[in-house]
Amino acid sequence: MKVSIIVPYTTNRGWLDEAIESIEGQDYSGEIEYILSQSEAGVSYNINEGFKECTGDLIRWLSEDDKLTANSISSSVKYFEANPTVDFFHSQSHIINPAGQITDTFKPRYTPFTASELAAKNYIHGGTVVYKRKCFETALYNTELWTGEEYEYNMRLLSLGFNLGYLPEVTYMYRKHEHQKSARSNRNLQRRIVAIKEIKALYR
Repeated sequence: MKVSIIVPYTTNRGWLDEAIESIEGQDYSGEIEYILSQSEAGVSYNINEGFKECTGDLIRWLSEDDKLTANSISSSVKYFEANPTVDFFHSQSHIINPAGQITDTFKPRYTPFTASELAAKNYIHGGTVVYKRKCFETALYNTELWTGEEYEYNMRLLSLGFNLGYLPEVTYMYRKHEHQKSARSNRNLQRRIVAIKEIKALYR
């Protein structure tokens, strides 16, 4: 399988080179392409624009401040080969600090759930999700959202009947820092909380 990785960003916050190095350091022997998609229009727009250049069978995105584990793509391909009815899946993620040191690991407990159940509680770490190409051919990210883009997209796919799976391995490294939308120091945090509630209400 050929795998496409979209790196959407508005500004390089200092870790873009590390993100690219994590792609180039994959242990997958098959074909990987990565697309840098940069504009001021926002994450959703940049992911959608990146998709226009994708030629892979599988598609994922990587935030410019995060990294992939070396096994990320090889494990993803093996999972889809073993689970042909799955359309997209999520997995586990290491939490890293600005220096790249692992501080925690996000390990969701998986049971099959619907869009409304996901709206009640988000079990998915958005950065870990890998999609079959047909997901993007059917639906794109909502460019009107400024936060919670992947959360809404995953619920929408579930509502459209796409099958979600779970890989119980760490495939992603999520960097926590003060410049994130979810950071407590972010002046837009309260606005983000309200926006997430509005997204949840669409699928309950």
